[in-house]
Amino acid sequence: MVEILTRIVEIEGPVHEDELARRVARLAGSARTGSRIVEAVQRGLKLAKSSKVIVSDGAFLLAQGAEIKVRSRAQASPSLRKGEMLPPQEIAAAIGLAKAENGLMSEDELIMEVTHLFGFERTGPDLREAISAVASQL
Repeated sequence: MVEILTRIVEIEGPVHEDELARRVARLAGSARTGSRIVEAVQRGLKLAKSSKVIVSDGAFLLAQGAEIKVRSRAQASPSLRKGEMLPPQEIAAAIGLAKAENGLMSEDELIMEVTHLFGFERTGPDLREAISAVASQL
């Protein structure tokens, strides 16, 4: 399980724990993320974290020493298009990129630019809230 989790996190990280469990369920041929899969993922994560192969930042996981890249979600599944599924580390990277490319912007302009970097056409309330929360911490 640790090898499977590590490989998924290396490819998709930072990734939310819930999405990681969905990926494992699909690998097991299940359309549902049941309690046994969630428990197996939690046990595997505990081992991976204790060996420092996978590190966590809240509910988001990434491989030790991984570079944070801003990824488009234009073609992503609906579960990955929610504001709470966007890793704060990736939002911070997108904010940095938007500022580097555009200079000073109002908060609304910054939010729109970050929204476009993620491949979204519109900024819903959950997305706006997620971006604004990270921007205010920076």
